[in-house]
Amino acid sequence: YVREHGDLPSFARRSWKTSREALAAAEQSALAEF
Repeated sequence: YVREHGDLPSFARRSWKTSREALAAAEQSALAEF
């Protein structure tokens, strides 16, 4: 979801560990493309 939409779904909290991990993973994959 994060890769496709660039952010978490509206019901997800950024404080959740899984949310932070999903955002970090998406950010890392985006950086790897450069």
